[in-house]
Amino acid sequence: MRAYLHDNSDSDQHEAHDSGVEVSLEQLQGLRVEYMRLDGTHDERMEAVDELCKQRSYRSRDEINHWSTPEEEYEPKRKMFYTEHMHEDEEIRLVVEGSGFFDLRDKENRWVRILVEVGDLLILPGGIYHRFSMDKAGH
Repeated sequence: MRAYLHDNSDSDQHEAHDSGVEVSLEQLQGLRVEYMRLDGTHDERMEAVDELCKQRSYRSRDEINHWSTPEEEYEPKRKMFYTEHMHEDEEIRLVVEGSGFFDLRDKENRWVRILVEVGDLLILPGGIYHRFSMDKAGH
């Protein structure tokens, strides 16, 4: 996981858009964003997520697989995930394959871009504006 301020360019969302201004884990925690690194096998990571969901009393969950989405279904999903939005409840996301970017608004309304890769788990608090994009690798 690596976090930094977005460069505010509207060009290709799959690019890094790195402003060169790093955002620390402590700064993310100040936004109530939680980060965990889950190493091990896929099954071990999923067991850890199951336990976390149990501890936090999550009642529903989903799995999103962009990589296997047929081309005609991909574009609407891409637009949906990259459109700025928020949820009332916290959102947990574990990267099980590939890499991508979570963008979220900080207290000054700036975009913070978080590069996430396999094994990275983010918990976004309810009420925080965010969006998601895959990186140039396409998954």
